[in-house]
Amino acid sequence: EMERLVDYFRIKLSIQVIRATGLPAPDWVGQSDPYIKVSVLDGDPLGHEANTGGPQWYTSHEQWQGRTVGLEDTLNPEWRSILTAPEVKPWSCTCLHFQMFDKEDIRADRPIGQAIVPMADVVLDKWFAARAVALIPMDRADQQAWASLVDARLHIAISWEGIKSEVKHRPQGFADLGIHGRRARTRERRQRRAGSAESVGGGSASADAGGAAVGRVRSARTRGGRRRGAASPEINDGSTSAGKSGGATRGGRRRRAAGPESAAAMGNASGAASSRERPAKSPGKARHGAGGARGEGSAKSPNRPRRGR
Repeated sequence: EMERLVDYFRIKLSIQVIRATGLPAPDWVGQSDPYIKVSVLDGDPLGHEANTGGPQWYTSHEQWQGRTVGLEDTLNPEWRSILTAPEVKPWSCTCLHFQMFDKEDIRADRPIGQAIVPMADVVLDKWFAARAVALIPMDRADQQAWASLVDARLHIAISWEGIKSEVKHRPQGFADLGIHGRRARTRERRQRRAGSAESVGGGSASADAGGAAVGRVRSARTRGGRRRGAASPEINDGSTSAGKSGGATRGGRRRRAAGPESAAAMGNASGAASSRERPAKSPGKARHGAGGARGEGSAKSPNRPRRGR
């Protein structure tokens, strides 16, 4: 049963492969060209399932893989390499598998030894500082290989860092659940209130601005009427309606300022003046209210015979 060792779903590993000591010499003349292959596995590579499953089991349980460069002609190599596993799931059955090989040019690479570090020890920072781990043979049934690896050690250091999980897709109905849902609803209500307040404030401001504009227009019209009414009689001789309105306004003010008798007298005087200024109507216009030609014709023949009934 797979259980997480830490609170993080994924972690980042930094693996330092420092050096190796006491490696066995090859069977023929010369020295080894060693390199290290590192794998993160979900399972025990030395268990029964791995032995019976073979390469297929290894591939299906491997999370990550990396390797160092190969060094030539040495039995005490110093790689000082840092391998980084960006995302690894720290399950309880996860482990780091180190395999050492001797690089060959003609035939397949010769296995030298292997080492296993449980992930449970890594997350407890037991491998934060450099430590040496003993190598065991690939074929654990080979007694001669065990004897050759008695002094072989691999020096490594492993550190880890948690990766924070991020929700890529918001679940449906997430805003309606728990305290987060209440906070979201409260935030939405506040936003709606703020929006309505802004709209009301904007409407009142526009209404105030419109009222001020109308007031300015009315005051301008009133000032214009006063100016035209205060002009001389030679200019305002009744040719424009503005002068008449100004005179009427001025007369009204005077009547309101004086008593009833003065107001009546001024009213009669203004009526007489308006009747003098009004031009006399022609007989034709008064009788028919039409053009001059029809009025003149009717004036020239006053004794036209009447038609019979």
